[in-house]
Amino acid sequence: MEQKTQKGVSRVIVNIKFEKHRDFGTLVGFTTRKNGSWMGCYSSDACKKKVVLPDKELSPALVEHVLYRTTLIPMKSKDGFVAINATPVKFNARIETISEKDGSWRIEVKFGHKRLVYDPSAKNNRHRSDIDVFTRTLSERVDIASLPMVIDDFMEAVRGHEYA
Repeated sequence: MEQKTQKGVSRVIVNIKFEKHRDFGTLVGFTTRKNGSWMGCYSSDACKKKVVLPDKELSPALVEHVLYRTTLIPMKSKDGFVAINATPVKFNARIETISEKDGSWRIEVKFGHKRLVYDPSAKNNRHRSDIDVFTRTLSERVDIASLPMVIDDFMEAVRGHEYA
């Protein structure tokens, strides 16, 4: 969605993921125009794109690789946009328990196009096997709807398997 003035685009609302710029370490996003509509894209996409820089006040609150609903305004001196507002897009999460034939099990928390896996048998990966680390990682997500309920459901699924 965009609002136009006589001089061109004044505001664009688009979903974007920000990533760290490999040279400068600051967060940047990219947008492209396709079929008359603006949409987010990756730096590696083979299309004509414009850079999106977050406003200085907004930047510290952003998390890399999270999808944000952003309001963009054109840059004054460069060919790109400044994000003046960014709200994380929240996804409903599904919790799935997978039981293997050998008796091992894992729990997957799926939301958007992401998947977090708790696997108590993954001894060499604390992010996957340590329940406290996994729960802390889950609780830090800004893109999961009804996060406290999702954490409760996850813990219930774990308890159901630990005592089975």
